[in-house]
Amino acid sequence: MIVTQMFQSLTEAKCQLLRFATLAALVGCILFLQPVQAGIGKSPLLTTDKSCMDESSESSLMVDPIITVRFVNPRFYCDSNQYIVDAEFQSNTANKEVFGMNIRFWYEDSKLEFLRFKDFFTSYGAVSPNPAFNSPLNFGVSWFGFSSTVADFINGGIQKTSSGGPFYIPTTGWKKLFSIVFKVDDPNADPANFFASVVADLEQNPSNGGYLPGNDGIVITLVNPAGGQLPATENAISLNWNYVGSGAPPYGQTNQTTVAGMYNCAPPMTCPASVTINCGDSTLPTVLGTATSPDYCIAGTPVITYTDAQTGGSCPQPNLITRIWHATDSCGNSSYCPQYITVGPISGCNLLVSNTADVGTGSLRNAINCAASGDTITFHSSLAGGTILINSTKILLNKNLFIRSNVTPRVKIKSTVAGLFDIAVTRTIEFKDLDIISGLSTTGNDGAAFNNLGTLKLIGVKVYRNPSLPAGQYLIRNKPGSQFTLSGSCFIQNN
Repeated sequence: MIVTQMFQSLTEAKCQLLRFATLAALVGCILFLQPVQAGIGKSPLLTTDKSCMDESSESSLMVDPIITVRFVNPRFYCDSNQYIVDAEFQSNTANKEVFGMNIRFWYEDSKLEFLRFKDFFTSYGAVSPNPAFNSPLNFGVSWFGFSSTVADFINGGIQKTSSGGPFYIPTTGWKKLFSIVFKVDDPNADPANFFASVVADLEQNPSNGGYLPGNDGIVITLVNPAGGQLPATENAISLNWNYVGSGAPPYGQTNQTTVAGMYNCAPPMTCPASVTINCGDSTLPTVLGTATSPDYCIAGTPVITYTDAQTGGSCPQPNLITRIWHATDSCGNSSYCPQYITVGPISGCNLLVSNTADVGTGSLRNAINCAASGDTITFHSSLAGGTILINSTKILLNKNLFIRSNVTPRVKIKSTVAGLFDIAVTRTIEFKDLDIISGLSTTGNDGAAFNNLGTLKLIGVKVYRNPSLPAGQYLIRNKPGSQFTLSGSCFIQNN
C-alpha cells in the first residue's frame, strides 16, 4: 500500500513537472511569435507524457485541420481608382480560431499595385513587415500567363492583436478575415469589365494549391484550446487565375470567370445630341432623344430623369434650354450629363453663338448679321475656353448690339485678317467678359481689334495684341467723334 502510494505520488509529481514544462514551452512559443517577423511559422507539436493528458487535451494538440483561403468579391472604386478583394476562409474542422498567418500572393504588375491590407476582423491586424514585403520579378508570362512579364510578389503577416473577437472559421460557407487593396495602374480602366489575377499559395504540393519549388506558400496557425498554437494544412483558391500543367512552367493561366461583383462607380451615361430647333417645335424627349445608361451594380435598368433650365427669354425670342439628364443605378450611384437645346425664333435668327466657325449657322458673324438693333448676343457654354477664329473678313457692327458672355473659361475672339471689328457711326456696341485678340496689319493702323467710329463699351474685356501685329500699332483705334468707355476688370496689352 505504501509502495503504491509512493508510485502514485511520483507519477503525480512527474505529471506536474511535465505540465509545467509544457506550459513553459507553450508560453515560450507565444512570446516568440508575438513580434512576428516576415512570416508566422507552424508551431512544433510538444512532446508530453500521455499519462498526464486527458483524451480531449491530447486530441486538441494533435489535430491538424485543413484550412482553405480564397480571394473573392472583387470590386472597383472609381473615386479612388482602387480594386479590392476579400480573403475568406473555410475549415474542415469545427471551432477553429485563427491565431495568425503568413499571406503570400502574386499579381500582374501592369494592372495593379498593392497598397495595403484593410477591413480586418475584430482584434486582427497586419504585423511585421508592415507594409508587406513587395518584390517584382520577371515571371509574369512564363509562370502565370500574364500579359506583362512582371509579376509582383507580396509577403505579409496577419495576426490576432488583442484578446477580443476570436475569428472562428466556418465549416460551411465562407468568412472574411481581411481585404486586400490595390491601386489600378490604368487610369482609364473600365470598371465594369476589369479583370485582374491574384495568385495565392504557390508551393510544391499540387494538392495544396501550387507547383513551384518550396513549401508553405500560405502558413496558418490556430489557437490551441490547450494553449499555444496549432498548425494547419492550407489550401488556396486564386482569383481570375487557374493552375494548369503538372509542375513545369507555365504553372497556370489567367481567366475571366470572376466578374467584378461590386460596381462602386457612377453609371456611364450617353446623352442625346444637342440640337437647334425653332420656336414652337416640341422639346419632349420622345422627339429630341433620351439619355441611356446601363446598370452594372445589379442587373436591371437605372432610373433616368431630367431637369430643364431655360435662359435667354421665351419665344419668339431665342433661348437656350439646358437639359440635365440624371441616372441612378440599383446601388444608389448617380451620374449626370447635359443636353443643350437651342430654341431660335421662327425667322431662324439664332442669337446664341454655338460654335467657333467664322461663318454659317451658330457662328458669331451669323448672329451679328441677323440680329435686330438692341438685341443681345450670347455664347453657348460648350464654347468655354474655345477660340472663335475670324479668317475671312473683319466684321461690321452697324446696329446697336450687346455681345455678352458668362462662360468660364472665357471665350476668345481672334482675327487672322486685317482688323477685327468696325463700329459704325452713331452705333453703340457693348462687349462683356470676352478675350479679344487683334487682327493683322497690312497698312497703317488697320490691324486694330476695334476700329471705332461710334460708341464702344468694354466691360471686363481683355484685349491682346496678335503676335503678327507689328509693335506700335493700335489695338483700339478711336476715330474723331467716337466714344469709348471701360468698366469692370479690363485689360489692354501694352505695345
